[in-house]
Amino acid sequence: MSRVASKHFAEQATIERGTQVAVGNHDAHIKGLEQKYQAAKEWYDGVEKEAGDNLRRLDADFEQLGTVPAIVNFTRFLAKEMRPPQNIPNNAIVRETLQHFIDVEAVKKATATSKRVRESFGKRMANMRAQLEKIGSDYNELLSAVGQSQSRSIVDDSEEPTRLYNEIDAVAKKVESDFEHVMGLEASSRSVAQVSKMALLHTRNFLPAIQEYSIEMSDLVRRAVEQKNSAIRNSVESMQGIANIESIIASLGAELEQISIPEEGVAAFELISLVGRLPYIYGTLLVEAVRRREWMERMERDTSSLAEEMATFQEEEERRRKKWLKPIADVINVEAVQGGLLGFEMNVQPEKTVWPPVTREELREYLQNLQRLEGQETEAEAFAQAIKDLDRPTKQQIKRAKNFKMGSVHEPAFGRGSQLLVRGDDELRVLKEGNAKLEDELRGYKSRVRRLEDLVHRQTTVSRLSVGAPPSFGMPEPGESTPTAEVASPRLQDELSRRSSISSRRYSANTGQEDKRRILRLEQELAAEKEARAKLENDAQARRDEDADQQRQFEEAMSTKNNIMENMRAQQKEFADERKSLEDEIRAYKTRIEEAEDELDRVLGSRDNERTGVDGRLQELVSELEQSRKNAAEQSKRASERIEALQAELVDRKAVKSQERESLAAAFSHLSPGTNVPDDHSALISQLEDLAVRSLNHQKELEQAVAMAKSDNENAHARIEEQQHDFNTKLGEHEKQVASLKEELDVEKARVASITAELEEERGHLHDLRTKFAEGETGSEALRKRVEEEEAKVGRLQTELAEKSSHANSLDVELMRIEKKLRKLEEVDTSRTHQLMHRAKDLSQRLYTQHERLVRLLEALGFVITHEDGEMVLQRASRIGGSTVMTDTSAGLSRSTTTPSPTPLKRFLEDIGDLHFLQWTEATSPEEEDQRYQELISKLELFNVETFSDAVAKRMRDMEHTARKWQKEARAYRDKAHRFQADSHDKIAYRSFKEGDLALFLPTRNNAHRPWAAFNVGAPHFFLREQDTHRLGGKEWLVARISKVEERIVDLSKTMDGAPRASLDDRSIASSNAVSFEDDNPFELSDGLRWYLLEATEEKAMAPGTPGIKGAVTVKSSLETGQGEMQKAKKKSMDPATQLGKSLDSRRSSGNSKKSAPLVGVSRNSAEALSPSERPDSAAATRGPSPAGAHGPSHLRQTSTNGRGPDKTADDGNGGNVRDLLWGP
Repeated sequence: MSRVASKHFAEQATIERGTQVAVGNHDAHIKGLEQKYQAAKEWYDGVEKEAGDNLRRLDADFEQLGTVPAIVNFTRFLAKEMRPPQNIPNNAIVRETLQHFIDVEAVKKATATSKRVRESFGKRMANMRAQLEKIGSDYNELLSAVGQSQSRSIVDDSEEPTRLYNEIDAVAKKVESDFEHVMGLEASSRSVAQVSKMALLHTRNFLPAIQEYSIEMSDLVRRAVEQKNSAIRNSVESMQGIANIESIIASLGAELEQISIPEEGVAAFELISLVGRLPYIYGTLLVEAVRRREWMERMERDTSSLAEEMATFQEEEERRRKKWLKPIADVINVEAVQGGLLGFEMNVQPEKTVWPPVTREELREYLQNLQRLEGQETEAEAFAQAIKDLDRPTKQQIKRAKNFKMGSVHEPAFGRGSQLLVRGDDELRVLKEGNAKLEDELRGYKSRVRRLEDLVHRQTTVSRLSVGAPPSFGMPEPGESTPTAEVASPRLQDELSRRSSISSRRYSANTGQEDKRRILRLEQELAAEKEARAKLENDAQARRDEDADQQRQFEEAMSTKNNIMENMRAQQKEFADERKSLEDEIRAYKTRIEEAEDELDRVLGSRDNERTGVDGRLQELVSELEQSRKNAAEQSKRASERIEALQAELVDRKAVKSQERESLAAAFSHLSPGTNVPDDHSALISQLEDLAVRSLNHQKELEQAVAMAKSDNENAHARIEEQQHDFNTKLGEHEKQVASLKEELDVEKARVASITAELEEERGHLHDLRTKFAEGETGSEALRKRVEEEEAKVGRLQTELAEKSSHANSLDVELMRIEKKLRKLEEVDTSRTHQLMHRAKDLSQRLYTQHERLVRLLEALGFVITHEDGEMVLQRASRIGGSTVMTDTSAGLSRSTTTPSPTPLKRFLEDIGDLHFLQWTEATSPEEEDQRYQELISKLELFNVETFSDAVAKRMRDMEHTARKWQKEARAYRDKAHRFQADSHDKIAYRSFKEGDLALFLPTRNNAHRPWAAFNVGAPHFFLREQDTHRLGGKEWLVARISKVEERIVDLSKTMDGAPRASLDDRSIASSNAVSFEDDNPFELSDGLRWYLLEATEEKAMAPGTPGIKGAVTVKSSLETGQGEMQKAKKKSMDPATQLGKSLDSRRSSGNSKKSAPLVGVSRNSAEALSPSERPDSAAATRGPSPAGAHGPSHLRQTSTNGRGPDKTADDGNGGNVRDLLWGP
């Protein structure tokens, strides 16, 4: 049985896994189907929008077509289904308007067709959307059903048979071992007593346990079979559901693949759009007509030119042959040599389609007409561009005109291409355009050349002036100095000779020989000057040639430079593209770096937290170990007590379980009265779950029905009012009928009474007559006739009486039926009216509750509701002004009124304070009910849902934008913090000191031990704990990184109470120069002073000397030099050594130092400046140390007592200012 149960459970698990696999892989198909539908929806929306726009502009566009003149001959170029049915001969030009291009009847039919197609296609899309939603909902329901059916754990069920079998096997083995033990006992009285005890134990415990286990195993097998059958049924239902879904998916996918607008719809849409596109289409036809006409004319002209050119070639060839044959005609076979020339035949065939003639003037006129049309601006621009494109040359013409590219010859352009279509105006126009571009480039090159020449001239001039040479222009050669001197000398000699000759004439007129000699000398000089002039001219010509050569070289260099520049531009473009790609990669890497930094910060933070938590955890574990040892004994004690309590609790749980079983059975019987309660607990729970699911579905259906009933409330109320009115009308009519029937009944009763009385009278009379006859009286014939008449009258009256009685009875029955129907209708109307009134009241209250919640939501978002001209206006609370102040209290968002006038939101809430209009269904009169209902409607209409939605959406967008901006700023601040942290790690701190800061330590001079203190501005009394590794004996300064900061306070009361010490460190007299850092006052500071002891590690061993100082110098000289350099521009006459020494003494003798007892061996310099805290009348002296001197954040110590920032200035003895400034190696 165990194997059977395990087998059934395994089969159930297999079935459920298969079902889950079969059901769970349709998400991708449904999503793909939704994407296809979305694409089809977008396509249809575009078509719908375009068709709707065309339909809306149809009348206006058609009216505009009547104002545009056109040639009707172009209608034959339109499609057959779009052009009107009219025949126009090709040889006649008919001019009308563009309305004649449109078939009005066809447009009307197309309008109706387009509307019908749009409606049918819209319904088709809506149907597909409904099917898609149905598929999604069915699939989700199927998944939930499969999940619920497989919610129980199969592992526990599969392990339960094995566990139960092991328990049965253990009991059976125990019985078997006891049996074997009994069989091995000796036959004695003691053995009999032991066997009887074992038999009693088996009878009471083991055998009933085996029986219970067998019953439980049977129940387990039955439950396994039932669960397997249930899994099979659920699997079959799931397979049916998934098959249905797959069939719908296949059909819907095929429909989406083949979706398209019908051909008649496409034709209708195109015809409707033609009305708006016709002006541009007609314009393109006009342009094409002009282009074809000009092309045909050009082809005819070129073909005639080509024919003439070929004829000329033939004539030349014929003359050449005759000329060649003439001298050798006697030896050559003329007939063999003379053959026909190469024939050339050109056949130009006209186009089959004749286009109407159109000129460019007509194009310009049509362009003006098109520009006047409304809504055709884009088409007019496109048409104007098409007119400009008529003059654009072809690609072959452009290649023919442009044979240079990128500053070099484009070789493929030569020797290729047709020689046609390159003559005339087109070639001239292309050449002119190229010439204009070349002239522009040439002007640019010339301007650049002039700028370069100017730069060269300036550079040459500056270089010559720099070496003392006179300025010269141009680029002189080394041999220019001699010719220049030779040019100037003849003129000077000529003037001197001229003056000398004149003077000689004055003294003597008879010196002929001297004159001759002078003439000869002058002629010799003239010849020499001529030779020099010729030489200078030759040099000038050579210079001009050289200049021309240089100009040519310059032009070649410029052309090379242009080519290089073009190449550089191309490379620059490539580099720009590469730079963009690299920038994108850099941005991606930055993003990755930021993510890595975030991860690193998180890891470091977690590591620090772990490190700090490990020590505490270790102490906690030690204490827990001790506590656990103490609690072990107590726990062992409580264990036994706990076992007993657990046994009692197990009994209670069994009772509770049986009670739960009974309650579940009762619940099952209540939920399913006609079904037997299952014995198995799991089956009972599964069936209860199914019943709960069905109850939940039923509840959902009921909620939907309630929602539909609420939505139909007003319609039902209206219908009931109409029915009540009709019923009242019919009731009045029935009452009138009843009254008339009662009157008729009374009349008939009176008539019946009179007839009855008359009948009795006639009967009496008849009785008398019969008595008389009986007495023997014989009447005459007249008496006999009277008797007959009376008998006939009596019969007629009896007949009438019977008819009236029957009619009266029928009227009574009808009256009773009408009264019963009236009472029934009144009861139904009363109950229905009461129910509708209750639902209307509930609906009104729920609607108004939602209204109030939306108002509170706006208030929580910080909006204020105002109304302008009956429309709701939302304003931010900060824009209302001073009348309302938003405050955030513990109770939520509230507002405090600062002006007597109430805010708009408060007035709005005060207006809705009275909610009597919600009880409109309980009004006593129709007027009051109508008034309250109208008041409710007016209250609800004050709230505009669209405005609310827009405000909330905008607020969410603002919040998202603010969040993104703050995130970006936080990232920037984090980068800045990291950058500042990295920068500050290598900078020397001087305003505040904390662990990890880099500090400059200098030896002090106001103590016998010369302790080292940190260089500071506004943060004194930071002393260095000297260590052997510092090797301070041969150093002037120390740059070290602070590893620990100890805060101490001087307390002189301890020293005054104790005995005088023999040494400073209270340890040895010999160590008089040692400082004991365990003492509160190793540096003999003033009482109550706060000072700090720093432990630091040298950052740079064997650091270089102070900048600007050569050789070994003392601390004082190095400090003086640094201070002198910084104050050199301010005060040149004062000694920097004196000022720096005073500044250092003033800094190290601040107000927080000891004032009453100076240090041993150090005297106070009279020239030292007192800080503000040392002055008796200062605020720092009366109130204690300044916060600037405290150890803490740097931004709390940057405010000086005199309010002038961190630079503390004190007056020295000479009246100068001393300022502590940071300097260092």
